[in-house]
Amino acid sequence: MNSLIEQQQEQRLAVLVRQSLDAACRELPEEISNRLKAASQFALEHQTVQTGGLHLAGLRVSSSYGIGLQLRSALMVLALVAGMAGTYYWNTIQKTEDYADIDTALLADDLPVDAYTDQGFRTWLEDNSAASDN
Repeated sequence: MNSLIEQQQEQRLAVLVRQSLDAACRELPEEISNRLKAASQFALEHQTVQTGGLHLAGLRVSSSYGIGLQLRSALMVLALVAGMAGTYYWNTIQKTEDYADIDTALLADDLPVDAYTDQGFRTWLEDNSAASDN
């Protein structure tokens, strides 16, 4: 609430200042008025405007280089999504290759597949591996 009142007061003050400056400007001699207009025009022509931009790895990327800020942001999001999809695809391929290696080892082994699902065989393997570690 106070913010709204403060903004209204600032706007009133700005109007009063502008009116006072306009009135004082009308009372200036024409030569000074023309010089002020020329200086103002020169300053506006040579003004560098700081626009909002992106900051990537500490480097400022201005949005005034042809491609709009929204398009550039969309391209970055697209690149991020493509990277994530590529990583997921790569991990899926790796996991499939790992499963293929496990299946190959199981099929090449002399033991029947049922032996790996037998609880007694699992206990025997754990006991033998513990005994061989000692």
